[in-house]
Amino acid sequence: MKKACTIILWIALLWGCAAAEEAVNGIRISTDIVSSRGLVTVYWQDSAEAAPYTVLYRYATETLDPQTEYMEENIENQTCTLRFLAPGADYIITVINSLGDSGEALISLPAPPPFADGKLTADRLGLALLPCRRPADSSSDRDISHSVRFEAEEISRTLDDTDCGLRVTLSYPELALDREYQTILVFRAPGGFACVYNLGNVVYRTMKTPQMQVQWPFIGSEFFTLLRDALGLVPQGEYTVTCYLDGMRAAEASFQVR
Repeated sequence: MKKACTIILWIALLWGCAAAEEAVNGIRISTDIVSSRGLVTVYWQDSAEAAPYTVLYRYATETLDPQTEYMEENIENQTCTLRFLAPGADYIITVINSLGDSGEALISLPAPPPFADGKLTADRLGLALLPCRRPADSSSDRDISHSVRFEAEEISRTLDDTDCGLRVTLSYPELALDREYQTILVFRAPGGFACVYNLGNVVYRTMKTPQMQVQWPFIGSEFFTLLRDALGLVPQGEYTVTCYLDGMRAAEASFQVR
């Protein structure tokens, strides 16, 4: 009888250890990432293999300011390419399987090098910003009005009816051939709040003009809305917009919100 009890206890302990190991394992996210042209691929292991997966990721800063959380859904494999990452930043990644189990990890992206593609280098690129407004119920460029500056109180008060954004212009010298780059813009507010715009593969065309450019007539309205919703207001101070081409730091400009 004593021997039988010992065997039963041993089996129970073995089962308990196995269950504990599975619970500990759960979803393990690798901190080894693959970065290509500014896009980052992460990998994980799920002991339950319970696809599909949802991946949440948010900018990790030393401040307590809340950050925008991005989502990738309906992922069938245990890997995902994240489209909205700021090069050189830290991110908190959460993976959730179809059973509701989750895993979390902090990943650090490598610092982006200065942009260089042959003779085309970062010091030959320029970024210009112009504050803009547009009625919230419109998506037409014809309804855009330009401003000299932004006032924090006015932005916070009118965001429900009026979108605030920027006209962003990236200028570059004459090119011998068209070039195509994965283009990312990162808007940053005082305190570290950030919003990433992945503009996809943008073709920078040759033009017979002294100064060539690519222009986005109105971008950034989500940034101001998310900022106001997260903090309860749009803070005063210096804001920056950084342009990354193929994951390299290409140009940066700042604007003031008074």
